[in-house]
Amino acid sequence: MTERNRWLLSWLAVAPAAAASSAKLVDSDPWWQIRTGQLIWDTGQLPATDPFSWTITGRPWVLNSWGFDVLLAGAHHVAGMAGAALLGAVWAWIALGAMLLLARSWGAPPAPAVIVLLAGSVLYTSWFSSRPQLADYAAVPLLLVLVGLVLNRTRSLRQRVGGLVGVLMLQVAWVNLHAAATLGIAIVCLLCAGDAVRAWRESSSPPLPWYVAVTVVSTVGALVNPYGFGVLTQAAKVREASLLIREWSPASVTHWQDMTFLALAILAMVVAVRRRWWGPSFVIAALAIAGVTMIRFLPVAGATVLPMLAAAVRLPAVAAIAERRRHWVTAVAVVAVTLTLAPAAVGLSRPGRSQYGADLVAALPSGCKLFNSYVLGGPLILDRPDVPVSLDSRSDLYGEEFITELGAMTADDLVDRGVTCILLRDTDARVPALRTDPRWRLAGEEESFALFLRTPA
Repeated sequence: MTERNRWLLSWLAVAPAAAASSAKLVDSDPWWQIRTGQLIWDTGQLPATDPFSWTITGRPWVLNSWGFDVLLAGAHHVAGMAGAALLGAVWAWIALGAMLLLARSWGAPPAPAVIVLLAGSVLYTSWFSSRPQLADYAAVPLLLVLVGLVLNRTRSLRQRVGGLVGVLMLQVAWVNLHAAATLGIAIVCLLCAGDAVRAWRESSSPPLPWYVAVTVVSTVGALVNPYGFGVLTQAAKVREASLLIREWSPASVTHWQDMTFLALAILAMVVAVRRRWWGPSFVIAALAIAGVTMIRFLPVAGATVLPMLAAAVRLPAVAAIAERRRHWVTAVAVVAVTLTLAPAAVGLSRPGRSQYGADLVAALPSGCKLFNSYVLGGPLILDRPDVPVSLDSRSDLYGEEFITELGAMTADDLVDRGVTCILLRDTDARVPALRTDPRWRLAGEEESFALFLRTPA
């Protein structure tokens, strides 16, 4: 079997790990993203103000993933929520393929790379879902491969120019799938800085024209988006408004996934330094530090960490062991793939299953003035466009202060605001009071949600 075919087989081998992610949608974002994509399909333009809520109607709205929203809407049109979930599984598979490609470029053999990625996929159980962040997990390793091609002095001029074109195309696609593509500019700068350190240690001249070219190309690509230069500050604005969301919070020492990501990042940095790969070590260090301050960067760091750990097999001490035990390495890879088949079968049997109260959503009176839980906003936006929401998971649009204000509203406040229907989690502190309040009647309960309707005066 040729080397290329072995790597294609490796990509097929990690497919079950991606398929397992289609079992559920872990948050309510995909619902409103589908509805947004539908609006874009129908109108041919991006919405400029909020069209979904009654609390902030008309507030300016900057989309951070319009391209991904359009793809989700297309998948939903073909196969409903199952299609949206399966699209996420495909994106997860693409991301794993990009990690394999990076591992290959760093010299990792196929079997160890499969073992490392399948073991590492356990850390992505809550991240591999139909979310625009999947584009980040694929784009970051692809960017490292392309920039490595540009800065590789052993490559021909044609190959290096091709790498520049690839960086440009990747940045354009990434920024329109997810505005986090500005991260790519920082990664390019770190890789150039690392290459300059390499040149200094080797007493050679750094290729300054290539540094400038790849930095300019990555920046230009990120600016090819509907909001132009505004995308450069968008991430900071989203973080400022989303501090109540866990993924924007600092890493927790009590969370095993957070600590495992960071421990693996430290190990990967050791491997990179041992191999004198200064650029990748700078990138891994920067992403790990970002992950300490914001959890959402940890899986992005993992997209570089796992390929680097797979490349550790080229270290002399590890290589000697791997060579003596190569049959065992292959056997472990086969076992790892086999263990992922059962979760994949479960995921593909019921893709996109919902944990939200679909019957209660359907029971809402048309046009009622609704007060709802944060997690229900997305499903309501998609399934009941005739009932504007009070809140949904677009935290960057509502802002931390306004979300806190809504969370503190009492039954009297809701009556004063003219609310006529309430749909909340049954764990909400207001639910016990609503059950005994004569102004409201319990109209239904499903799973962990309760629906209340306003009684006649």
